[in-house]
Amino acid sequence: MKRNLDVINSIRCSGFPQYRVAMTMGIHENTLCRMLRKDLDEDDKKKIKQALDHLKKERFEELSIQLLVK
Repeated sequence: MKRNLDVINSIRCSGFPQYRVAMTMGIHENTLCRMLRKDLDEDDKKKIKQALDHLKKERFEELSIQLLVK
């Protein structure tokens, strides 16, 4: 069975590429890929979730601003 399937699926479903998630976390994309190869501890899972939440919030704010401008 593939490791960290829940985290990988969360990243895929978010629509953000892994490099954006990694940048938000302050790490290189290769570092994130290597992290996902091993079982993540709860702290790393939380960091990835926070990065995804941050990116989703940014996207929402960007879309809200675009709607206000129109």
